[in-house]
This record gives sequence, C-alpha cells and structure tokens, in this order.
Amino acid sequence: MIGSTRNFFSRFLASSLLGLVFFIFSEEFFWGFYRRGTTILDYLETYLFYVLFAYIFLILLYWSRASNIWEIYLIGAIYGWVIEGLFVQTVYENIPYSISWTSLAWHALITVLVGFYIVYQSVLENNYRRLILVFTIIGLLWGILATFWIIDLNYLPSILEFSLFVLTCSLLLSVGYFYFIKLIPEKFNLSKPELIILLVILSIVYIVVASKTVLLIVLWTPLIIVTLLCLRKIRQRRIRSEGSLELIPFYDRINYLKKIRVRMLLIAPLMIPLFSTITYSIQVMTRAYLGFIYMISIYIIMMPLGFIIYVISILKLFLKQNQQNTDNTTEISSLD
Repeated sequence: MIGSTRNFFSRFLASSLLGLVFFIFSEEFFWGFYRRGTTILDYLETYLFYVLFAYIFLILLYWSRASNIWEIYLIGAIYGWVIEGLFVQTVYENIPYSISWTSLAWHALITVLVGFYIVYQSVLENNYRRLILVFTIIGLLWGILATFWIIDLNYLPSILEFSLFVLTCSLLLSVGYFYFIKLIPEKFNLSKPELIILLVILSIVYIVVASKTVLLIVLWTPLIIVTLLCLRKIRQRRIRSEGSLELIPFYDRINYLKKIRVRMLLIAPLMIPLFSTITYSIQVMTRAYLGFIYMISIYIIMMPLGFIIYVISILKLFLKQNQQNTDNTTEISSLD
C-alpha cells in the first residue's frame, strides 16, 4: 500500500512539473500576457487541468513506447483533441478547420513537438545552440503575438507589466523542465485504482459533452480511436524490436537525463523574456502592432500543417510496417 502511494505520488509530481511546461506553452504563450481581472485561483484551476493533460500524455508516451518525432506527434494529437474536443469544445466550431486549429496546429505542433520533444531532444544530443535558438525564437514570437489581443481587449499592458509576466512564465518553465527529468519515474504504470478513477473522470466528462453535441461521438471519438490504434501498433512494433538502440522509447531516453547535468534547462528559457520584451517594446513604442499579421500568418501556415503532419505520421507508420514485411519476406526467400 505504501509502495503504491509512493508510486502514485511520483507520477503525480512528474505530471505536475510537465504540466507547468504544457500550461505555459498551450495557454500563456497563446494568450500573451496577464488579463486584468484574472485571479490566482483562475490560473491555478487552469494549471490543474494541464496537470491532468500531462498525466494522460505521460501514460500514452510510456505505454506506446513512441520514439521519434512522428510517433510523439500522434500522442500530441490526442493531447490536443482531449483539451479542445473533450474539455473545451472548440473542435466543433468551424469544421473541418477547427479539427486542426488549435488541437493539432498549436497543442501538438508547438506545445508537444517544440516545447517538449525538440527541447529534450536537443539536450539529449548536447545541442545547446539549438536549445538557445528555440527559446530565442519563442521569445521573439511571443512579443509579436501578444499585441494581437488589443483587438479583443482594447488595451495592452505596459512594457514592464508584460516583461514581468513573461519572466514569471519563463522561470516556471525552467522549474518544470529541470525538475521533471530529475523526478520522472522510471516507469509510468498506473495502479488499478488510478486507472479506474481516471476512466471514471473521463467517462463523466464524455457523457456530459456527448449530451451537448453528437459530434463528440461521430467525429472526435473516431479520431481518438484511430490514433490510439496507431499508438498500439507502435507499441507492438517496439516490443518486437527491443534491443535496437535506434528504437529506444523517448520516455526511457528522458530518464537517461537523470544521469547527466542539465543546468542549461534552467538558463535557456530565460531567452524568452529577453527577446519577447524587445519585440513587444518596439511595437508599443512605434504603435506598429504586428500581432494581427502574425496570428493570421500562423493560422494560414499551421492549420493545414497540423493535418499534413498527422497524415504523414500515420503514413510513415504503415509504410515502415510494409517495408519490414518486405524485408522479412526477402529474408525467408533467401533461406529457402
């Protein structure tokens, strides 16, 4: 009993730290700055939801044994669709575009691929130049995107308010990145009580949302099932290929980072407030707000890209399977 409680606490702690990263990338990077009237409790409530989403993400990451960027993108797709199709119903607002925006185009592409995979992959490869470049670009874009919201809010925060907010977010990112890999458990196997409680929570939410829109059943559910089946195929292939260094699950590779110094993860996110303040200040001082142009541009590019990468990820999975079958057939023929 004590061991089960300790294991659950370990999984919850890891989810809480990764939830910080996901919360900043999926929410605060998008919304840009502190909204007047928002309370600490509002932020805390939203963050706790992202702890749950990170928990689900880690379950799938460990279970599927996903290894490369295409496989992890499929997990990111489920992560995005759970947020925008189950807990928030934006997936059904402007079909077919809303299937991708923001589930695939932001949550899967930006939060999961950039904020999670590319960051940790850069550390694994000791590619700190790329790590710094990633956070520098995020900072530049954050400062530009923030000015978009003057259209909705009719105000922008002062340069000082903006920079302090982004600095706070960046410090939280540093904490999340660094301590997540220090405290991630070697395994992420759920106990039966955990699994039951999680399924009950998701089932209740599913029933409530299904009573509001049938699209949850006819659109969202098939998307989730297809993606889960793809992850199951990845898991089966990985089990058959155990021992191959090229196919080490990404979850296991992150665990390896416990053994090395990763202090750069504390420093690199601080590029965000530095460069976001520069781009934000230039716009505020010149009143040449580029946020609208940036938002339209990112929608035009990322919305179709979300679909494209999803299709490519599935095609790569099955093409690789066909290649393996062909190789096996050739090997058997040569033995005959």
